[in-house]
Amino acid sequence: EAANSTERCALLLRAVKGCERVLGAAFFEKNTGRFWLIRETRTFMEALTNLASTYAHLNDFDNAIACYERAILLNPADNQFNRYPLSNCYIQNKQLDKARQLATQFHHDRGAFFLFDQALIAFIELGDHKDSKTLKKIALTHNKFVPKLLSGKIKMPKRMPERLSSGDKDEAVLYAAQNTELWRSISGSIVWLMKK
Repeated sequence: EAANSTERCALLLRAVKGCERVLGAAFFEKNTGRFWLIRETRTFMEALTNLASTYAHLNDFDNAIACYERAILLNPADNQFNRYPLSNCYIQNKQLDKARQLATQFHHDRGAFFLFDQALIAFIELGDHKDSKTLKKIALTHNKFVPKLLSGKIKMPKRMPERLSSGDKDEAVLYAAQNTELWRSISGSIVWLMKK
């Protein structure tokens, strides 16, 4: 599997470089900040985020972070929702301040991804402290399904949902699909999350 991911990484890197050549440096300079709104950029943006995802799969978080950060710089509205895997990569890479700054940057986003990530960061830094408990309570009030999916008490569906609503089971499924490995890597975090 690693060999396939490494090959995929090389192909995606070539795709990104090829798109950069076709679009040209002047195009990037002129359109940074509104990339996703321009149809010609979609292939580049998708290649860049797929490259980031592949780097993350290979545990190359520095390169994954660089790609996700670039995607958000080019498209600050973040129509592709790169902020969620970027937050995951920051936490995996022990860049907790950057994960907090990202949540602040997207303060309008009050969904499960940032709420549970912020609770996890507090647990990593403070353990079972009143401040981490407060963030946990906020996250759980928003979406009660996340802990059950992270712990395996509810099985993940075979197919990922295509749509979600804030606070619903589909949102929890998408969060767990991206973050279960992260939570399981932090000793005691899932037990803490499930504790009343």
